[in-house]
Amino acid sequence: MKQRVRIALPVSPAAWIVLCYMLAGLAWVFFSDRVAAVLFRDKPEALLRLSILKGFLFVFGTALLLYLLLRWYARRCYRKEQSLRESEERYRLVVESAPNAILIVAEGRTVFANAPAYRLFGAASASALVGLDIGDLIAPADRPVMLRALDRVAGKAASVDLGCRRWRQLDGRFLDLEGTGAPFPLEDRPALLIFLRDIGPQRAAERSLQQRDAQYRLLAENAHDLIFTLDADYHHTYISPSVEKLRGVPVEEALRESLEEVMTPESYARVRERIDNPRISREDASHMERMELELRRRDGSTVWVESVVRSMFDEAGTFRGFVGVARDITERRLIEEERNRSQIFLTKILAAIPDPVFVKDTERRFVLVNEAMCMFWGIPGRNCSAGRIRTSSRWTWPTPETPGICVRSPREGSISPRSA
Repeated sequence: MKQRVRIALPVSPAAWIVLCYMLAGLAWVFFSDRVAAVLFRDKPEALLRLSILKGFLFVFGTALLLYLLLRWYARRCYRKEQSLRESEERYRLVVESAPNAILIVAEGRTVFANAPAYRLFGAASASALVGLDIGDLIAPADRPVMLRALDRVAGKAASVDLGCRRWRQLDGRFLDLEGTGAPFPLEDRPALLIFLRDIGPQRAAERSLQQRDAQYRLLAENAHDLIFTLDADYHHTYISPSVEKLRGVPVEEALRESLEEVMTPESYARVRERIDNPRISREDASHMERMELELRRRDGSTVWVESVVRSMFDEAGTFRGFVGVARDITERRLIEEERNRSQIFLTKILAAIPDPVFVKDTERRFVLVNEAMCMFWGIPGRNCSAGRIRTSSRWTWPTPETPGICVRSPREGSISPRSA
């Protein structure tokens, strides 16, 4: 596509028209007289008629030339005016459609406000803001600082950050606005162009986030359980202060430790087996892993914890790491071990008793029998259990309607059921 080449004139269009008219007129007079003198030197009557004709041609030619020049100038002015109107419409559309408020201030008063500006300040229209002192739109506490900042903008050639200040609406309510100012030429007087953005919702969200963060941190720092987070590479990103009580390790030191340093080899192997499962750790956000782990303490001892770990994902669904809670279960494990030892000890005692011994629940079901009881029922020791005796049909034991007792036979030295 060919581009139109425009020639910049060193003089104004009016002067250029006059110059063209003068040059054309001088060229016509000079060359027409010379040609007439050469061709009709010996014919005075023909020369007179030619002079009259030349005069008419000069008038019509200069009129045509003047018409063409003025037509060109008028079309040029029309194109410039049209371009100016289109440019003004584009800029007006940009300013009115801008999401931020725009003010133009000259001599301390507002001379222009776009639609977001008058809506931001609670005005019915832009004319309600025009003519107001800019200081009346600034909160009294921030007014001196803001006016000094606006004075500095006037002496700058580039935009200046006005910071976050409190501005005042027409009804007296205050707004948190972030502003930028720049010098702006307005006809024959200097002016300031001010851009304002409402950061009230952002600050409210930040305050709410800070409050929630403070609440969660207070909860985590005062919780008896250990709360921790891991990134996608299994490095600690947060550990609650209870780690010092649980393991005797300061928080700063615990954050630098790897999982292998925190756990015993057996526990670390179980953890790696669980968290290396991509379906569980990196896809299923609802899945929780519950594990009993043995952690190392600073003094060389260990502590058992029950850990519940869940995967973390951001809003886009990208895996970000893990969050977990660990509770000290050392005392519970000691109780369980003691109970197991007692159970084993009781079992050995029952096995050593030569007489049949059994325990029944409230529904008269066998829950515990010794080997002598199994021999009494004729069930081999390796197959003897409370369930086998309960399902045996060899004996019908007394019911609540027909109570019975078991007595020892002095002659046979055996136990047999006997009706009451």
